[in-house]
Amino acid sequence: MAVVFNSTNFRKLLITQPWDAFEDLFNHFQIPLIRVAIRFSHDKDAAEDIVQDTFAQLWKAQKNMIRSPKRSVENYVARCVQYNAMLHRKRRLHESLDVVSLYQEFVADDDTVQSLIEKELYADFRKFIDTLPPRQKECLEMKIDNDMSLDEIALKLGIVRKTVELSQTIARKKLTQWASRYDI
Repeated sequence: MAVVFNSTNFRKLLITQPWDAFEDLFNHFQIPLIRVAIRFSHDKDAAEDIVQDTFAQLWKAQKNMIRSPKRSVENYVARCVQYNAMLHRKRRLHESLDVVSLYQEFVADDDTVQSLIEKELYADFRKFIDTLPPRQKECLEMKIDNDMSLDEIALKLGIVRKTVELSQTIARKKLTQWASRYDI
């Protein structure tokens, strides 16, 4: 028979023996929380790390868990894992905007028929970039030509990181639509 987790008892133990309280919480919910992390991050390899990172964050903010006696601890922890997993997925998706590798795929070293096709495709790629709105074009070109990070682009343009991220996300969607015509 499964042991039922009691939030009230956990909070009492958290006050007197925080290490034991967290160990019990971790042992009781580790497997279900890993499932939550997998579901929201779509990354089995990172799921355990997400859960462990969440527990490290909760350890630092354990006073919040004590102060909310009506809030279910298991729901609070599950929400934290869910949030961290979605944040991980968002970061991973944004990092997958590796336009530099896409650029390198288009550039050919020799003059074979394949390289001519790749050069023509690269020329189309650059023409497509020229059709983007100025901010998206500028951010994307800085990523492609200079392999700059979001923070570097934001600093150079004098804008916030979130604006760069949004510009690149929209450009990535348009780029994906463009690339689908070429079966890339």
